[in-house]
Amino acid sequence: MQLSLKLIAIMLFFIIIISCKKDDNTTNNPIQAYNQSDLYGTWIRHSLVTSSNNTGYWIHGSESINAATTTLNVTLANGSWDTTYATPSILVSSSGVITATYDAAAHSFLNVNKNLIVGTTKRGQSYTLIVDQKTVPGTIYSASDLQGIWLSHYLVTGGGLWSGWIHSKSTIDNNGNCTVSEVVKSDGNTNTSSAAFSISSSGVISVNGLATYNGFLSPDKQLMLTNLTDGGGGSGLAVSQKLVPGTTYSKADLNGKWQFYNLLVGSENWTEHGIMTIDINGNAVISDVVKDNGDTFINPGIIPMSITSDGVLTFGADFHGFLGADKKTIFATMGDDSGNAYCFLVILKMP
Repeated sequence: MQLSLKLIAIMLFFIIIISCKKDDNTTNNPIQAYNQSDLYGTWIRHSLVTSSNNTGYWIHGSESINAATTTLNVTLANGSWDTTYATPSILVSSSGVITATYDAAAHSFLNVNKNLIVGTTKRGQSYTLIVDQKTVPGTIYSASDLQGIWLSHYLVTGGGLWSGWIHSKSTIDNNGNCTVSEVVKSDGNTNTSSAAFSISSSGVISVNGLATYNGFLSPDKQLMLTNLTDGGGGSGLAVSQKLVPGTTYSKADLNGKWQFYNLLVGSENWTEHGIMTIDINGNAVISDVVKDNGDTFINPGIIPMSITSDGVLTFGADFHGFLGADKKTIFATMGDDSGNAYCFLVILKMP
């Protein structure tokens, strides 16, 4: 009997060893985080273009991707553009980086939820920030989906009354009536305003009295992206993130690797993308930066970031951002050292 128990114990021991070896081998072949089919579907695009002389325009429209073709149908502030590319014209790597065969300068990233694409590109002396939201067939929208408190970040290029960056807080009721407060502009001015929002059953957002306003509410109903022309002719890109009641934040939420994209307008105009690595204490280090104007990246060293319990991020003189409720997406604005150029940043958590 004792011999049998010993044999059973030995057999179990070897089974455990074999199982462990099998697990070790699987770690050498990690599961691919992304594949080409993650791109398939319809995406709603909102973009902002600036140029070396600080003239710019917005772009909004849709992009449909399948195994056969990629089709863009977009409206520009100064016209429209429809085109179809043969697939595979847009490719995603196993790490989520997206490139385009028809645009060598394009660099984008698919977020870990696989429902948001952010990227930059350069054509001649024009620099573009692109943000695409994935649609979910069957999603129905109503005015009550807009109800709540939203934090917004907004960048305007090409002059105009609102040229520069703006951040604000908005409260919207279940009928779409909006009160905008805590407005801070890059020129130091503040104000409050009100508006009446409408939303179609397919998620397209409009504002009464603003013919150029075009927005889209994400299927999870926590992110609004918008293009519009301000009263002075400037072109803008605005992002509003919903404050989800009960969500609390700490510096530990920032810990990890993040892909970032930046559009700069004003006295300087260019885009850049790179990696931001943040430790558990909120200290960030920038690396792998590519600037589309060809300038050499100057590493700023350690950036100490702060975050409030309700998700507002700050550092330096005027960086202001918000970490979404999923804790994987940051939208932010800031100025440069001279105070005459204005940045819009999108920062996405990497797997």
